[in-house]
Amino acid sequence: PGGRKAALAGFVAKELLLNKFSNTPSEWGSYLNLLPWQTDVQDHFLWWSDEDIEDLLFESNCCDEVISFRTGIEYACEILEGIIRVDELPWVTLKSPISDGDISEAIMGAFVCIYSRAFEDEAENCTKLIPLLDMAQHSNDPNINHESDRDGNVIVTALRELSQGEELSNTYLDVEG
Repeated sequence: PGGRKAALAGFVAKELLLNKFSNTPSEWGSYLNLLPWQTDVQDHFLWWSDEDIEDLLFESNCCDEVISFRTGIEYACEILEGIIRVDELPWVTLKSPISDGDISEAIMGAFVCIYSRAFEDEAENCTKLIPLLDMAQHSNDPNINHESDRDGNVIVTALRELSQGEELSNTYLDVEG
């Protein structure tokens, strides 16, 4: 992963751990609780074993790419595991101990969330998790579009008249409004 995604994964993992184990939950707790950051919540190839990848992707065009990508993520996780030690912060009081496995799962879960939910902000040259956009469903015929202004604010615009109670849908593709 790039440095920006690794930094964002470190931040998200730290907040996940604080939210789960600290007596003072993260200010992002409500949003974090909605994210599929555990192995039993979202099936993602970052959670798969090497055997799963070989069984499911062997001889496919993406097998080598998935293995290479996972190797990079695993390397980033090793580095972040030494940095994301919320149990060593003097101002944090834990309600239960944090294991190395908890830290590893939080970091990997953060990467899964980022790669499945983050948006690139070209105006600020960064990656963002945006709760409103995260809650919108994906559609090839979306009813909203988003962009960032010069101040880094995300502007969400309806692409057509919306009915009261209508679900918001966004797209992963560029849409001109």
